[in-house]
Amino acid sequence: MNLTRCLSITNTYFQYRNIGNFGFVKYSIFKNLIKYITNISDDRKIRRIFDKMIAMGQFDKLRLKKHSILYLYNPKCRNFSYNLNGLVTFHD
Repeated sequence: MNLTRCLSITNTYFQYRNIGNFGFVKYSIFKNLIKYITNISDDRKIRRIFDKMIAMGQFDKLRLKKHSILYLYNPKCRNFSYNLNGLVTFHD
């Protein structure tokens, strides 16, 4: 499966499941979801898919600590407010 096909399948699945409602989560959550969706077991290919999605502007980043980055799936750039428990509330 090529990269563009993987991206389209992943985007469709994330939008269908409303992954943005998860709030800010670690990369490992998205890694496991991409692995499940595409049935790819190679970590480098999964990271390429994730990095391409970041480059397309589908994620917002939150850096709490020096070596900890959390990601929010937000492809439509909706306004949100961040709660301290990690959940977000979208404002339309």
